[in-house]
Amino acid sequence: MENISLEFQNGVYGLLAPNGAGKTTLIKMLTTLIFPTKGQILYDGVEISQLDEAYRDVLGYLPQDFGYYRNYSPMQFLGYIAALKGIDGSTAKRKALQLLELVALTEVKDKKMRKFSGGMIQRVGIAQAMLNDPKILILDEPTAGLDPKERVRFRNLIAGLAEDRTVILSTHIVSDIESIAHQVIMFKDHTLLCCDSPEALRGDRFANLEEVFMHIYDEAGIA
Repeated sequence: MENISLEFQNGVYGLLAPNGAGKTTLIKMLTTLIFPTKGQILYDGVEISQLDEAYRDVLGYLPQDFGYYRNYSPMQFLGYIAALKGIDGSTAKRKALQLLELVALTEVKDKKMRKFSGGMIQRVGIAQAMLNDPKILILDEPTAGLDPKERVRFRNLIAGLAEDRTVILSTHIVSDIESIAHQVIMFKDHTLLCCDSPEALRGDRFANLEEVFMHIYDEAGIA
């Protein structure tokens, strides 16, 4: 990433760009999977590499392809992830039940996940990312492969989660963030093109965010 300056507050931030534009690189840096060769990433004014576990304690992450055990039920899987995060058994069970209710999976909490739809699996993914009640929730292409109905359900869920935390949602599907993003961030070639609200980006000139997206990337020479 080059010459990028961003500040995140509570709300939904949509990282919108074609594949290879820099979304995944930024996410990997925000989740400490890689570190910037120059510049800083700060949380509450402290470099995240210095915070170490204290930063991971406030971070929830759903990668594009998260690993899960097909023969586990959601309750078993969340218990396993909670143990990895150092959450004690009684707390883990209570939080798992709360989160499965939040993502509307209570009725299948003891069913094996091998029979779940893609949307149901993604909702389990959201639940595991929320086990530590993160202040920062990062979602990498969370609606890839979902049908339109599941995408609507997912968007509604994300909008609710963003009321008291920062949600960073990476996508190349404009409709994923059209109605829920407080800020839209667009990249090209690992360079920041814009960061603004959907309303400001649309202005009086464009009918929807899809038109903005096509215009900006046409101007940048890649549409």
